[in-house]
Amino acid sequence: MLANLPAHRITQLADAGNIDCHDGNLEQAQQRLAGKIADVMAQGVFPLVLGGGHEVAYGSFLGIMRHLGRSMSQRKLLIVNFDAHFDLREAERSTSGTPFKQIAEWCEWADVGFHYLCFGISQLGNTPALFTRAQQLGVEYVSDTDVATRSLAELDAQLRLRLEDVTDVYLTIDLDVLPGEKAPGVSAPAAFGMALEKVEKLVSSIRASGKLIAADIAECNPVYDRDGMTAKVAARLAHLILQPA
Repeated sequence: MLANLPAHRITQLADAGNIDCHDGNLEQAQQRLAGKIADVMAQGVFPLVLGGGHEVAYGSFLGIMRHLGRSMSQRKLLIVNFDAHFDLREAERSTSGTPFKQIAEWCEWADVGFHYLCFGISQLGNTPALFTRAQQLGVEYVSDTDVATRSLAELDAQLRLRLEDVTDVYLTIDLDVLPGEKAPGVSAPAAFGMALEKVEKLVSSIRASGKLIAADIAECNPVYDRDGMTAKVAARLAHLILQPA
């Protein structure tokens, strides 16, 4: 779908290959993804990961941390997630529902701040225990209903205020944040969701900040897609992210 779009200001684009997980060892696949991202960033190239389940987020984060190395102690990374779910689940093994729990645990181990801002959280998509865990971890979030009732200018102002306080941004988009009619090809289509125009505006503000260092788009599953709609939306968002700041 992305190949069918006009380039519009995108002058260079490269495919860095695929990370497969056929043996069920998700943690190992996340480590391989981290290595690939660190290699790409070492070449001064902006990495955009196309998933896949949202487990890619932990691999993306680890790759960023490997690239920053010792400088991470002098930097402040903000994770901005567009998602109906916190993905902070407790589980014995890694899943698509655990990446931000893994990130929080890594941050605690490394003694660095866990700065996590999430737009589009669904009250009916997360248990009370997950909301409690998010509060304990200091997660900032805006629910899907609040996104719908608040003006775009107000949401953008909140985001810009957070962007001023950090040195770097890692953007991650779970396509199930969008209404089901916009993104049917996900594991959990949203009955309500966050409007695409609001997602695009906030993504544009992140890109314009000049602080975006890595991004991913997750949860596009062709098996469940309808008329390629989810892939088309994902390609549109990828095109937006790839625009020069």
